[in-house]
Amino acid sequence: MYHGAAHQKPQQFQVIVDRQLRPLVRGPYQIQFFYKKHITDAAWETRQSPAGYYRISTPEMTACDLLRYPKACPTRDMAATVLAELGEVIQDDRLANLLNQGAEIVTLQRLGWMLDAVGWSEKTGKLAGALQSQRHLWQPLRPDLPADGPRDPRWRIIVNETIEVEI
Repeated sequence: MYHGAAHQKPQQFQVIVDRQLRPLVRGPYQIQFFYKKHITDAAWETRQSPAGYYRISTPEMTACDLLRYPKACPTRDMAATVLAELGEVIQDDRLANLLNQGAEIVTLQRLGWMLDAVGWSEKTGKLAGALQSQRHLWQPLRPDLPADGPRDPRWRIIVNETIEVEI
């Protein structure tokens, strides 16, 4: 939403924290917490509101977290729809830097493939180059389905699900 990629009105706020917390519900407001052991300073940017400053994740980290936390975005189609809009503000060098921020290689493989699939292949070149220097195995796009289908050699992804973007 803060990066201009909210296809629909958010049903809840999602926050990445370095300790495990229970969800909060206060009236119509819901906050879902997701645990990440190490959160680097490069994972967020600071914004200003009338009440003060607050931190939000960068567009690149937001894209990564969409695929890292399946409960944050339950279907790949929803993730693809958000990525199609979020791609406008993603920077290719910051996307490639996710590897240095502790993002999992398999998540970056899926993210690169998804960004290519929704039309942002011009932003994934540096990420693909960064992954080439790492040892990575063939991974299914959707891990809970059988790993059979066409293979994308650039990302070493087994495309075992069809992705559709809502317009």
